[in-house]
Amino acid sequence: MAEVMRKTGVRFEYQFPLVLDGRRYRLDFAVPSLLVCVEADGLSAHGERRALDADLERQNRLLHHGWTVRRYTHTHLKHPHKVRDEIVEAIHERQEPSL
Repeated sequence: MAEVMRKTGVRFEYQFPLVLDGRRYRLDFAVPSLLVCVEADGLSAHGERRALDADLERQNRLLHHGWTVRRYTHTHLKHPHKVRDEIVEAIHERQEPSL
């Protein structure tokens, strides 16, 4: 995922710490100035009910606070160009048009 993020050409923060509504989160990849978050979801860390519930709660909280969230698994990364293009599109949607 890190390689895909580097290929976007966009400056991002890795393991970005964030506090929302008093709860601490660490986002896998973030462009904080644009409120864009990219998460790499693996079965080992996200495959149990408790982890899934926590992930969905966090995602809903991020969305509530205006973040765009993109989530990808190992399966998605078999098509890195597609993932990269989706991330770039999400970032461009958040950027202000040039004057």
